[in-house]
Parts: sequence; C-alpha cells; structure tokens
Amino acid sequence: MKKAFTLSEVLITLGIIGVVAALTIPSLVQNHRKRVVETSLKKSYSVLSQMLANSEAKNGEAVYWDWASYTANNKASSNQFFQKYFYPYLSATGTAKSTDTPAKVNYKIYTSIADKSGDPSWAYYNGNLGDWTELADGSAVLFSYQYTGLQNLYGTFSVILPSSKNKKKLVVGKDVFDFSLRNYGNKIVVSPYGWQDWTCKHIDENKDTFLRACKGEATSGSGINSGNYCTSIIYCNGWKIPDDYSVKL
Repeated sequence: MKKAFTLSEVLITLGIIGVVAALTIPSLVQNHRKRVVETSLKKSYSVLSQMLANSEAKNGEAVYWDWASYTANNKASSNQFFQKYFYPYLSATGTAKSTDTPAKVNYKIYTSIADKSGDPSWAYYNGNLGDWTELADGSAVLFSYQYTGLQNLYGTFSVILPSSKNKKKLVVGKDVFDFSLRNYGNKIVVSPYGWQDWTCKHIDENKDTFLRACKGEATSGSGINSGNYCTSIIYCNGWKIPDDYSVKL
C-alpha cells in the first residue's frame, strides 16, 4: 500500500517553497529589470549612432556641417538642426514639448534624489532644449545644440527608454539616460560621455564620484546632467548595470 503524505508534511513543504520563493523572486525580478534597461540603453546608443551614420551618408561628414549657422543653448536652433540632420533618419511617430512649466510638460523627469522632493529636474524642461521626438519603439529623443567652437561638445541627446512605465514620473538612470555628440580626432560620434573627455579608466578610478553624480548628488566633478554619469557607468561595464549601481530599478 502506498503511503500518502500527511497534512503536516504538505504544509511544511508548502512553507519551504514559500520561503524559497520569497528569497529568490525579488532577485529574479530585479535582474530582469536590469536586463531590460541594459538592452534598451544599448539599443538607443545603436539607434543614435545609425542615425548619425545615415545622415552623414546623405549630408557628408558631420564635422563639415554648417555648425556655425546655429546658436548653442537655444531651443529654436536645437529644433532646426535636429529637423535638418537627424529627424529624417529616425522612425518618428510624433513630438512632445519639453519647454513649459513642470505641470504642463509631457514628460516629468526626476533625478533619484529630486524624486523624493517632488521637484522635476530643471535640466530636462528648461528653455534651451529642443522638443521630444517620439519613436515607433516607444522611446523618445531630445536634442540640445551645444556647439560653440570652443570645445569638443557639439550637442547632447536625452533618451527616454521604451521600458519606462510611468511617463509622468521618469527617473534619470532608470528611465532616462544622456548621450553626447562629440568630436574625437576630427570625427563626430555619439558618445556615452558628457562634457569632459572621460575614459573608462578614469571612471573606474573615480567610480564613487560617478555613482553619486548618477543619482543626482553634487560632486566635485559634476555640473553635467546626471544621465551622462549613469550612461558612462553602464557603458564602461560592458553595457551591464553594476551591482553597486546607485539608482533603484
């Protein structure tokens, strides 16, 4: 005769399963969130780089474009330059204003610290920026024209990832990341770095500074959108979010 499990044995087994699930499921969910952000961020970098390459195929090498005809930190120039050189090479589905009061903009963006105070980040809705361009994959791109002829920075891109769930409460380093348009050796490229000529070695040696700046803390090396710090950290870790990443996913 087969021996059946007693009720107490079944309950003990279910209890063990519950404890194991409670210990493992949060980790699995967190790892899944990491993979989604990593994949989306890397794809955004690829989309922007391909956009630049396609524009150069049509308009010639970017370093020879009419940069001096536009004004840095100017909304009209940012929109005009973007429409001429980049918009035709994206799968755009619409636009959304970035410049207005925080209550009226389409996307409210916070650093992880400003998120606690309820104040959106001024860096993402000030009057110097162009408008958001919404793409077919659910992401959105914002371009700011920055060229002055005095440094290697030509422009910046902010990207809202398609994995973002709450468009009214987006967090830098989780939903929003920044890239730069920079001149390296007379070749303009989309870069994960910010205003300065960072290297992965420099980022690794100053990782604590970058982690703190990524989550919106002022540091001795900051003054750049926190999204550039977040992008650089992940890029230099092989497009993987490190275990000590400072923004909660």
